[in-house]
Amino acid sequence: MAITSIRNIALVLASSALVLSQSFGRTHREQAEALLKDAFGEASRVSPLALSLRSFEKDSLRVLTKQDFAGDTLHLLVASNGDKTLGYAIVDNVKGKDQLITYCVVVDEQLAVKDIEILAYREPYGGEVQNSSWLKQFFGKQPNDELRPGREIKNITGATISSRAITLGVKKLLALLHIIQARLPHNTLSTK
Repeated sequence: MAITSIRNIALVLASSALVLSQSFGRTHREQAEALLKDAFGEASRVSPLALSLRSFEKDSLRVLTKQDFAGDTLHLLVASNGDKTLGYAIVDNVKGKDQLITYCVVVDEQLAVKDIEILAYREPYGGEVQNSSWLKQFFGKQPNDELRPGREIKNITGATISSRAITLGVKKLLALLHIIQARLPHNTLSTK
């Protein structure tokens, strides 16, 4: 039994690493860039940014959300107009029942969710989480807001695992952005 569990964990980690390495692959990156441009039509530039996560940042994330960030680097896209940063897009993966779900979160310079989209849904059931009416629940949510599945964010009957996974994933990303906000380019949070 222990060997089977170890193999299952190894398979999940290997598939997570593979999808994470592809999560900013050409297709997902293009999708994230399109979402960012839609959210910030005045953006004159969208640039990639990779931030190496420090161990204390990952530890802080674990304390705040009881979740880990897969990998040591946060890849995001930054929308800007001149020297003003307008917002950010992050592609991430969460585990549904059996498969990974790739999603993108777009936030403004104050880290409030502007848009969210499921980029790749691989489960045979629960695809209702891709509906814009469900995803709109996240709009305006910020790092300090409660994001509890089944409470602030409604579950979907027949997609309970997927809706829970995405809710916790968004919570994780917002918390991580809050933790690293001082390292984000043109951070305007400290001036307001």
